[in-house]
Amino acid sequence: MGVLQVSKWQDFHVQLDEDGVKKLFSDLDVSYGYRVGQIVQDDACVYSVEEYLSVYDEFLKAENIAPYRKSLSMGLSVSDDAFYAKVVSGGVIVTPKMPYIQIRASSYSISKDGKILPGVLGADVHKWGLHFAYPLLAMNSKEGIAKNVLTQPEFSNTKLFKVLQKWIREWTKPADIAVNEQVVRTTMRCMR
Repeated sequence: MGVLQVSKWQDFHVQLDEDGVKKLFSDLDVSYGYRVGQIVQDDACVYSVEEYLSVYDEFLKAENIAPYRKSLSMGLSVSDDAFYAKVVSGGVIVTPKMPYIQIRASSYSISKDGKILPGVLGADVHKWGLHFAYPLLAMNSKEGIAKNVLTQPEFSNTKLFKVLQKWIREWTKPADIAVNEQVVRTTMRCMR
């Protein structure tokens, strides 16, 4: 089968309330995703939207966001064939076979010179919302040929990603954040 390697991610950091996430999943016609990036029991690989929303609601109310980094990691796909469960010590880890939409908790920090840095980790970060990412290049190590994910028909999740892109354009706008009494326009997004 070979190992999937991906690069050049297109990503969005979007501030959504619980209703915004419900609308997004409804408009994407998604009822579940996969728990990625963590060891789980075999029967816990699938992550229902209801479970995810419950954890996201806790995240929105939490002061410390670190415990939510793993619990908000989810992979979306139009096909169950995009993932497989690899047996490891202590359970299984969901591993991708093809590119998928990655969702995880989003945070940002402010640099000493007043720049907004989305997606950073550390002690001095601010909670934002969700980070959505999709790779633009993919290569199966067995084939050894890099392919453009957005133009090749074998990548079935591209259509779902394009729906996500359209939804983000229609329902969100660039976010402004106050830094040292000045308003800074960011690449992050918030609901209209």
